[in-house]
Amino acid sequence: HSIAWSEGMLPIECGEAIEGVDLQAAVIAALAIEPGNRVLEIGTGSGYTAAAMSRLAARVVTIDRYKTLIEQAKQRFEALGISNVIARQADGSNGLPNEGPFDRIIAWAAFD
Repeated sequence: HSIAWSEGMLPIECGEAIEGVDLQAAVIAALAIEPGNRVLEIGTGSGYTAAAMSRLAARVVTIDRYKTLIEQAKQRFEALGISNVIARQADGSNGLPNEGPFDRIIAWAAFD
C-alpha cells in the first residue's frame, strides 16, 4: 500500500500510530543488527519492525502496553512463520527484568 511509504505517521488500532516504512527501515539500518543479536523493541505497534528485525537478529523481544496490538502482532508473526519474536504486553517504562541483556534496543515511544 503506497500510504505505508509516506512520510509521517500512520494510524493503527488503540489510538496509536506507527512511523512510515521509510523511517523504520532507516532506524533498522542504523541499529546495525548482527545475526547473533538479541533485540528489545519498546512499542510493538503493528509488529512490522519486529518482523523485519527477526530476519536479522537471533531473537527479538517486542513489548507494547496494549493487549490488542500484541495479540494482532502475534497473529501476524504466526501467519508469516516468524518464530524468533517474543511479543509481550508490558509497560516499557518498567523495563523487562530477567530478559536482558540486549545487544540493541529500540523505543518507538513518546515520553513526557
